[in-house]
Amino acid sequence: MKILEQVMTNNLTVTRYDVTDVIKDNQSIISAVVEIATTCYGKDSSSMNNDKKYSLYKKLMSEQNGNPTEIFEFIPVVIKKHNYHKKLDNCDRCAKYLQNIKYFHKDYVDKSIKSNSDELMLTNLRNSKKLGYKIYNDIKNIKKLNNDFYIFKLELPLFVVQHLLRHRSLSFNQRSNRYVKNVEYFVPDGIDENKMLEVLKSKPIPYIKEWLKENNVRKELINKFPTMWEITELWVSGFSYNFEHMFGVRSGNKTMKETRDIIELMKETIWV
Repeated sequence: MKILEQVMTNNLTVTRYDVTDVIKDNQSIISAVVEIATTCYGKDSSSMNNDKKYSLYKKLMSEQNGNPTEIFEFIPVVIKKHNYHKKLDNCDRCAKYLQNIKYFHKDYVDKSIKSNSDELMLTNLRNSKKLGYKIYNDIKNIKKLNNDFYIFKLELPLFVVQHLLRHRSLSFNQRSNRYVKNVEYFVPDGIDENKMLEVLKSKPIPYIKEWLKENNVRKELINKFPTMWEITELWVSGFSYNFEHMFGVRSGNKTMKETRDIIELMKETIWV
């Protein structure tokens, strides 16, 4: 997957991926699905050959009672409007998928492929598979796909993950740290990382909490020590307007500082 932008600060890393590169052909889609899925197990898909990737892709495609898993929500696809309306007329369940459909602005699509009967729309691969949409594959004619759909990979502490997961309109896939041999820990501002590692290895939790207090670490952080200080990886994807809502909610002064920091880094990769 091609990286568009990567920014980081102490404890936090935000990587934004190129949506058009993810969906440029079938093999790219398969590789993206597998890369995102294997993160859950703390594994790297780069060592897998194409046959193994395809085998896992097929398994994930029907793992939930014959339907694709949530991983397929990370892959944007383009469909044609008339297919959407035909399905909507014949499916009582379609209403709940409306939030996962987006019309393209007229300036985003090459005029040579746009007509009243064939207006293009954006959704995700899981949505299209469950409802049987035919995918429009001529991606080169989509001018601003990266403006409509974002894919991020975040490295952040668990107590920040808690806040982001409340935004249910976005799609998430989190690494399980039980598969990670050497888990990293959040280091508060003003604390020497080497000194903290030394304390973590040699002192009991009550002593460490008191030590953190003496070093002016905020009470709200100390209360989340130690489990919620673990650093994990979190994939996040969705439409631009869903992210804009999260950015607005999580940018206020009442939001925990570290959550505001990750939001600012995400915004930095978009509005550069």
